[in-house]
Formats: sequence, C-alpha cells, structure tokens
Amino acid sequence: MATGREGYFSDYVVTRPDKAGMRDLFYLLYDGDLYRNNTVDCPEGTGIAEISRRWLIFVSVTAQKTLLILKEPVVWFGSKVEFMANLLSVNHGLGALIWNYLRGQAVIPRRNSSSFRSAVDFFDDRVELDPDISPEDGRYLANLSIMAAKLAYENEAHIRRTVIDLWRVSQPFRCRLPWSSPHAADLHCVNVLADGVPGLL
Repeated sequence: MATGREGYFSDYVVTRPDKAGMRDLFYLLYDGDLYRNNTVDCPEGTGIAEISRRWLIFVSVTAQKTLLILKEPVVWFGSKVEFMANLLSVNHGLGALIWNYLRGQAVIPRRNSSSFRSAVDFFDDRVELDPDISPEDGRYLANLSIMAAKLAYENEAHIRRTVIDLWRVSQPFRCRLPWSSPHAADLHCVNVLADGVPGLL
C-alpha cells in the first residue's frame, strides 16, 4: 500500500456498520464502486469488481451490525449475571443467601466495593502472586503482568485492596499514558513493592 502525503495509507477500506443501512448492505452485492457506499470508508474511486470479495465485506458488515444491535441487551444480561454471581459469593452460596434473606441479613453487593468481583475474577480467582517465583526468576515480570492484566477488569477499590494488602505495594498511583486521550481510563500503576522489588511502571 502506498502512503499519502499526510502519512496515511491511500489504499484502504474501513467498514462502517454504524452507518450501514439495509439498502447500502445489499447495494454492496450489486455495485463494485465502494466509494459511493455508506457501508465503507475508502478513497474516491475505490472499487472491487469481484463479487466474492464484496460478499466477504457484506458478511463482515452484517455480523458487525448484528453485534452492535445486540450490544445493549448483552451488556444488560452480563451485568445481571455478574451481580448474581457476586450476590451468591458474598452470601456464601444459595443456601446461605436464602437463610440470610429469611433472617433479614442478606448482603447486597455494591459495584464500587472492594469485594465486588468481575466475571474474569470468577473464572480465574487467583489474586496473590506465585510465591514459588522469585523476583530474580525470568518468569517474575510475566507473572506480574498477567496478574495485573487480570486485575484491570476490577473496580478501583478492589484493585487498591489487592495491590496494597496482598501484593504489598508501597506506593500505588494513578497515571495516564502520555499518548492517551483525556477521556481514556486511568491506569493504576504499581511503583515499588514493599520489599524493594520493582513492579510495573
């Protein structure tokens, strides 16, 4: 692909399922002039003559559009499943939940509490670093990175409890990548472990 004067590729096709209407989608199958179709962003004059290649774009955009339509129901369903999993977890199971409810002592999980867990944490509930891997071991930073990546799905209170209480980090701090936008999520960076072992920066 050749690059343009402004540093961007001059030969590209970007699918736009958010702009695609049904007419635009089916028009893909009959007309190879992509630049006239709202389904894709591409340079003026871009066309694809082969129906097989246009069919791939049609299937791809249709799948993306379907996922966009299902986004809200899936997010709603996922949040309910996550809440129910936390409800059972903080009440120590279904039997205990029913017993606690009958006594008026059922615990309702709060999303911003340190005990609230993400779906990722229910699939992999490891929170402590592997004690068998020393800081001198080549696997140490890989292990720390994996645990930090898993922890990234948790809320701030959960992250602070894990990093300070379990990982014994002396100075966790909030930071932002220099190239990220002002609206990007803050990162919870780890500076130095209490025993002097460098952590994630």
